[in-house]
Amino acid sequence: MVFLICAISLPHQAHASPSVSTAGPAVARAQVVLGEEAARRYILAETNEARSAAGLAPVSAHEVLNEVAQSCSQTQAANDAMAHCTGYQSRYPVGWTAASENVAMGYSVESVVDGWMNSEGHRANILRADATHLGIGYAVSSSGRPYYTQNFASYPRAVGVAAEVPIFRFYSPAYRGHFYTASAAERDMIRERWADVWNYEGSAYTAFTTQVPGTVPLFRFWSAEYAGHFYTAHAGERDEVIRRWPDVWSYEGVAYYVYPSESTVPQTVPVARFWGPTVRHHFYTASPGESDYVRQNWSSTWVYESTAFRVPAAGAPPR
Repeated sequence: MVFLICAISLPHQAHASPSVSTAGPAVARAQVVLGEEAARRYILAETNEARSAAGLAPVSAHEVLNEVAQSCSQTQAANDAMAHCTGYQSRYPVGWTAASENVAMGYSVESVVDGWMNSEGHRANILRADATHLGIGYAVSSSGRPYYTQNFASYPRAVGVAAEVPIFRFYSPAYRGHFYTASAAERDMIRERWADVWNYEGSAYTAFTTQVPGTVPLFRFWSAEYAGHFYTAHAGERDEVIRRWPDVWSYEGVAYYVYPSESTVPQTVPVARFWGPTVRHHFYTASPGESDYVRQNWSSTWVYESTAFRVPAAGAPPR
């Protein structure tokens, strides 16, 4: 397998030639075949983990920049050759003050951000302090070689914080498990197609579909064997599940954004996590009353594990 990466960075209206660098392959944490959207979510989460570790604000996904990056990756895959996309910044929405692009070839989805971070030029693009938005492209050539693109942009940051959104909760008597989603479209699709399998229970709590300061990604898995989902806000646990149980748990990407369990952000509440050894599912609740009731009356069915993460108090159920 050949691994190659290349970076370019432009200030507003600059016309410099691209600066090219290469780096050796990074060690992949896991080998998992992901679809385009799941790969995009994974790379965005890894990028923001790197920025958070450097004390930087997260970058937000941008639909138009995703289209720019995807077009670039598809062109590379069609030619089966890595190259920057000339004039990519001309397709950015107006108002940008800086633009940069990373491309890579041959890496796994799980290792490509590590590959970029191990190269000075690419790391500089990922850790650019004024970067605000990111587009991600992922395409595979006919020979099976993956091509990746990151298109960063700097825009004046909007005043305020992203709005909280409700997290919709379902329960399946057949599967004896719960399902949680931030997507109203997914909620409506489940209610329309599988009303006989999933009972809609309403909003469980609120969270964020765009990463805001202090939050982390909540990673989502699906198990056909257990007919249920698993959620974790810990990147280490995500990686362990991917490494140890790839045949049991399929990684689906970032579900939404929450505060970590150790967060000291005011006006947040813990979400309790339970494990059902018989039903083989996890259960999550932001309601202290529900948590206490389950622990007192269903301790043989649901074993309390820990605080999984925290969410805004304003959107949590009353006691």
